[in-house]
Parts: sequence; C-alpha cells; structure tokens
Amino acid sequence: GERGYGFTGDEQSNSFIAIHPLPKQNSTLLSLVSTDARVAKDDPLAKIKSGNKLGSILAKRLAKQNGADDGLILNSDGNITETSSANVFWTQDGILRTPPVTDGVLPGVTRELVIDLAAALGQAVREESVSPSELQQAEAVFATNTATGIRAVGQVDGFALPGHPLVEQLVEAYDAELARHTSHAG
Repeated sequence: GERGYGFTGDEQSNSFIAIHPLPKQNSTLLSLVSTDARVAKDDPLAKIKSGNKLGSILAKRLAKQNGADDGLILNSDGNITETSSANVFWTQDGILRTPPVTDGVLPGVTRELVIDLAAALGQAVREESVSPSELQQAEAVFATNTATGIRAVGQVDGFALPGHPLVEQLVEAYDAELARHTSHAG
C-alpha cells in the first residue's frame, strides 16, 4: 500500500508476539503515585493493547522520580484509569470496585478473571469512577496484570492503606485458577 495514513482496505495486518519469562512473584506492597499521564475518557484507543506505550512510560518514569513503584494514569475527568501496567481494584464498604472501561481503562484479561473470581466468592463487584483522594480512603487497593497477578498496594500518594482479607482470598483463588490451567502443561 501507499505510505502514510491513507489506506485502501486491501492491506494485510501483521501480528507481533513477544515472549518473556515471567517475573518472580513479589509479595511486597506496591506504592502508587498519581501522575500527569492522561488518557481521554471514552477514548477507543485506550481499549486496545498496542505498541504505543508513551503514556505508560511517562507514568512509570514519574512514579520512579517520586519514589513510588508505579504511577496512576488519570483520565480527562481526573479519575484513575489504571497504573502504567496494571488494572486497579479497591474495596470500600465491603464492595470490590474497579474503574469502568468507559473511563479509559484497558480491559485486561486478569481484570476480567478477578471480577469473575470475586463473583464466585460471593463478593459484590461494582465498576465506578474513583479520584486519587477517594482511593486514598479505600479499605484496600490492589493491582492486576497477567505477568504479576494480584499485587496488594500499601500506599497511594503517600497515604498508607490497611489490608483487607478479600485481597488474600482473591490471591488464593487466582493462584488456584492458574494452577488448574497450567497443571496439564509439561
């Protein structure tokens, strides 16, 4: 096809798959900090996992500059979407919550699995927007991605967070689900 952004519809796509060893499981609590990295609310590109990771790179760099493990990416309304590499969950008033995809969240496969596991445990799950100041008041916060699973968060923007038994229950359910799917691998 021609160079540039024009296309005829006859182009063929190429797929790229990168395979890396899984990182060691880390049980230390994450520290998260709000960053200047932004995503537009309802941006259809936010729902696509692509090679354009500039926002994630910026969030991670800003987090490290501020002494945190990872950075929170906010949307155009100032609500949290995710970290540089993980979806965000929190518990408040006994309900497990996560930002809705319409806030600019990448709908991760681990995010969906955790929602399903929580439902199987009889845990109410709600998708709702959350600001950094609201997240600081959570009973517990954790982050999820395929490489690291479920990681508890101990601090958001310098505010210490208590733990919650639900996080450990979800970690156990997640680990059991992974074991079930990988027990046939040889």
